[in-house]
Amino acid sequence: MTSSTESTQNSDARESLEPEWQRAFAWMVASFPPSISEEGKKEAGRELLRRCTDTTHIHMRDNYKEAFFVRGKLQQLADQRHAGWHPDFEALLDSLMATASA
Repeated sequence: MTSSTESTQNSDARESLEPEWQRAFAWMVASFPPSISEEGKKEAGRELLRRCTDTTHIHMRDNYKEAFFVRGKLQQLADQRHAGWHPDFEALLDSLMATASA
């Protein structure tokens, strides 16, 4: 069961962090050359993850400014499939889920 406070924190995290991730993700994809390799995509995803986890100036609420909190909420967004690091993360996750349920 999720408490009201936890629900508010999750909502605040999505409202604060998801738009930042969307901008960074869009810039990453826009920078790709037309013939980017799979290894190039993986490297770009690792760089995006590094940049997002190094960007700790974002805070959801006054009591939640610590870097570890922002990093944890980014991981939570990824766990909930609201954010990903590989440019094809949604298709890759769908493929994994289909394989796991088969």
